Amino acid sequence: MAFAPDGRTLATGSADRTVILWDLTDPAQPRPLSAPLTGDAGLVSSVAFAPDGRTLATTGQDGTVILWDLTDRTQPRQLGAPLTGDAGYVSSVGFAPDGRTLATGHASAVILWDLTDSTQPRQLGAPLTSHTGPVAFAPDGRTLATGSADETVILWDLTDRTQPRQLGAPLTSDADYLLSVAFASDGHTLATATASGNNNASAVILWDLTDPTQPGRLGAPLTGHTDSVSSVTFDPDGRTLATGSADGTVILWDLTDPTQPGRLGAPLNDHTDSVLSVTFDPDGRTLATGSEDSTAILWDLMDLDYLLSHAVERACSIARGGLDRDEWDRRIRGLPYQDTCPS
Repeated sequence: MAFAPDGRTLATGSADRTVILWDLTDPAQPRPLSAPLTGDAGLVSSVAFAPDGRTLATTGQDGTVILWDLTDRTQPRQLGAPLTGDAGYVSSVGFAPDGRTLATGHASAVILWDLTDSTQPRQLGAPLTSHTGPVAFAPDGRTLATGSADETVILWDLTDRTQPRQLGAPLTSDADYLLSVAFASDGHTLATATASGNNNASAVILWDLTDPTQPGRLGAPLTGHTDSVSSVTFDPDGRTLATGSADGTVILWDLTDPTQPGRLGAPLNDHTDSVLSVTFDPDGRTLATGSEDSTAILWDLMDLDYLLSHAVERACSIARGGLDRDEWDRRIRGLPYQDTCPS
């Protein structure tokens, strides 16, 4: 799933080999904008909008990538022949922020494509055979993160798009699989989703990329799902992370302090099967979740935005005021008294 940059359209891909464009002018009543997009010979594994919203990339298990012209979203048309890289099925696709480069994560390699002329895409350099998907561009477009079944993430310097250069050592974890990667909007934090251990129980790891040649972990792994985490995404301001899991739930995390993440409310559990995709709209007020139960759900996060902006006031309201001096002395010994909920 992917939102268009204007937030008014959602693209959803399906195992039925189709992609549907949804009009979200009224998000309470989404409606298809056109007939389903067909062309992928296998299930649709990933979709992505170009930054200008006029091109959509769709990928399938048949190993191809199709570019669609969405100048008129009610009448999408295919742009040229499908892109093929002879690297197996495609699991992930992403546009660089300037729209000139497309990254596709295949079963045996990651391939970069030059889209300067979207009607005549061309492969950039040799495939990155040391890694497969998932893929994610940093917000400045100069760094690409690629994950792999070998449990590692590699950061690539794309200063020269024809000759990507590995930045530092691969990011490693104790996981058996790496399923999703995502950058925060400031480009300094990366989230990686893994599956490992008994019943594929998973964790999400946050990485500090202030110096991408020397990445380091931020705090402890985020745990809470009971099965593999298939998708991670940051909201536009980077303060909230959504994680979707094969346990059928979505968890929202408060990253105001990324070294001490905390859960925001109870898990979202309206899906009846694995959650495969999670994505925020451009203003961060809506979350879309897609599931193997063949549904996509839109979640209104307006209350969440208010909570994040007024966390102290909300906590004081629930607690009906802060600690008085006697309660402070009983509960917080050794520190001078502070009025935790000043009026």
